[in-house]
Amino acid sequence: MVFFVGIAAALLLGLGYVLQQRVAARAPLSELLTFRLLFDLMHRRLWWAGIGAMVAGQLLSGLALQLATVAVVEPLLSTNLLFAFVIAAAFARKRATRREVGGALLLSAALGVFIAVGDPHRVEHPSPPPIALAGLVLVVVVGSALVLVVIGRSARNLVAEAILLATAAGLMYGLQDAATQQALDTANRHGVAALGTSI
Repeated sequence: MVFFVGIAAALLLGLGYVLQQRVAARAPLSELLTFRLLFDLMHRRLWWAGIGAMVAGQLLSGLALQLATVAVVEPLLSTNLLFAFVIAAAFARKRATRREVGGALLLSAALGVFIAVGDPHRVEHPSPPPIALAGLVLVVVVGSALVLVVIGRSARNLVAEAILLATAAGLMYGLQDAATQQALDTANRHGVAALGTSI
């Protein structure tokens, strides 16, 4: 069940990314990472369709985290890159190059190895980490993401900037998934009222 939910979530997330990227790609570079860009995007129906797909994907991600651990769910969710690749190629009506296909296959193979090693049939719900440790992890991850954003914004070429910003986003997504699972575990153990005390 977790595999079906995780893959469905990844498909919706990939679709959401592609829809939003198609709209944002038409914006002038001078609006990159500005509030003006956000206001412009809010007037585009396709951008809202992307938001809807991503919200549905995030809800399914939460359900997947209810069914298994972050170590199992996160690799499944990472297949959103494969779905985004296929959907973007279909929208662009172009054939994939050997390098692109090779990269997609490499990602799939790495995902398969990770799941096999991670023992996906075992569902663990460990006790919450101490507050001090959770706070330290939060500070380190958010601080690292901020540093990457600052460095990315000062990068001289768009490829370097995109890689740094994507790495920062990946750190924040990992933190979000861990926090979501912790909140769901807390709700399971102590009821919905306890969600306010979870990470």
